[in-house]
Amino acid sequence: MLRGLLKHTSLMKLFFYNFMKNYSINFMQATQVCGDLCHG
Repeated sequence: MLRGLLKHTSLMKLFFYNFMKNYSINFMQATQVCGDLCHG
């Protein structure tokens, strides 16, 4: 039971980490594109 919970928690951490990493990369790209558009 506890082992399964630990495994699940580590999977959630991994998923959350990947999600945040992708989100920040997309956010940076979007910011860069907005900056390029704004500054011409």
